[in-house]
Amino acid sequence: VNNMKGHWFSSSERNKHHICNALKQLISSNGNYSAVEVASGYGQHVLKFAKEFLQTTWHPSEINVEYFERISMLSHAKGLQSTVLHSRIKCLQPNQNYSAIEILPSEEESNYLLTVAASDIYTRLAEHINEEKLPNVKPAVVLDACWEPSRWKESLCLETCDFVININMIHISPFKATVGLFKGAASILKTNGFLLTYGPYAVDGVISPESNVKFHQWLQKECPEWGLRDICQLDTLARNSNMVLEKTVRGVTLIALMK
Repeated sequence: VNNMKGHWFSSSERNKHHICNALKQLISSNGNYSAVEVASGYGQHVLKFAKEFLQTTWHPSEINVEYFERISMLSHAKGLQSTVLHSRIKCLQPNQNYSAIEILPSEEESNYLLTVAASDIYTRLAEHINEEKLPNVKPAVVLDACWEPSRWKESLCLETCDFVININMIHISPFKATVGLFKGAASILKTNGFLLTYGPYAVDGVISPESNVKFHQWLQKECPEWGLRDICQLDTLARNSNMVLEKTVRGVTLIALMK
């Protein structure tokens, strides 16, 4: 039995299959690519992708310890550890409506996660990757989306890649992290490369369904810098980074932006 499964959540395990299927609509599973995942969490997604896209080399990453400490201080003041919130949101399933109350962690999850330091997310990610021993997954590195592009390359030990994927980060981070994501991705993507983002978004100023409206309000109550971004904002950031909005895969809201 995989002793790391205790650090995984069943809904994340289901979620990864939907995202992987959406990826297959954009990228050949037999293609020989290089891919970077920004904000890999505990690694469920990147490990799933690596098993489905065997010819692709995957570079997982997680945010630096200092950022977690800052967010932890904010969340603790409101009675909610940032690690609980981070993990709970990554567990959301596609094609399902949620109320704000349902987003909150269960007592069992809270009791477990409150025993784990915020900086442990990177540690768990590294452990999962090391345990799986997949030949096409590189060791996890520390990467903050807000870093300057040159520091991205230094941390990743990578000059270029074919695509960058980012799952459930944009709405639970300051907007400057999204700006940094686009700048950093643009700096390492090859021509015709993709930045792929997954999460809930507003469309032309409208958030739907109502559960997403409540979710957005709840996020902003927790931190005014958080909240659902509008796809038009992403389109503007893309154009500023010499990318274009190529495709939106409905159902899982996977957005592909091509350089």
